[in-house]
Amino acid sequence: MKPLQLSSPHIIAMVGVPGAGKSQFAAEFSEMFHAPHLDSGILAALSDDEAAVNYASGALLKELMKTHQTIVFEGATEKRAWRVELAKTARAAGYKILFVWVQTDLATAKMRWLKANDNDEATFDAKIKQFSSPHPSEPCVVISGRHTYNTQARTLLKRLADVRPNTTAAPTQPQAAQADTPKRRPQRPVFSRIRVS
Repeated sequence: MKPLQLSSPHIIAMVGVPGAGKSQFAAEFSEMFHAPHLDSGILAALSDDEAAVNYASGALLKELMKTHQTIVFEGATEKRAWRVELAKTARAAGYKILFVWVQTDLATAKMRWLKANDNDEATFDAKIKQFSSPHPSEPCVVISGRHTYNTQARTLLKRLADVRPNTTAAPTQPQAAQADTPKRRPQRPVFSRIRVS
């Protein structure tokens, strides 16, 4: 598929409990639409220092924002305060942010997490206690972690289409006069050219 062509670049930030299906969706979505995918889980595999991983993720995200392309982000989004800070950073760089909340029942999420993380139940429980659901004021779309990728992607794309500005102008001629003129396809919106310092 072609890259996402939105009127302004977005950060699509994944939110959800461990094992919800965030990584699977993010990887498939970024692959399908050729969007950069910043996965702090890869950095976490290189270091046990959570502060260093979060710092590196933030620095890499700021560098990726210089491209003015839509970015899929998996990182520190489990706390509302962290999401607010991420949203401020995105807006300052000319980006819009959309949180994708992957919801999965806790039993399924726990089973997935334990299978992928050597039955580390203590870490799972700690991460669950740390998680705060997105607030209604946060720009968020909910997808099910148990649905197929196509259903999930369709839900997200529908939401992204809702935030696009209308690019077709209102007709200036009466309806009868338009019958003889050929129909034109509306132009796709393009990324805005905003500089990031």
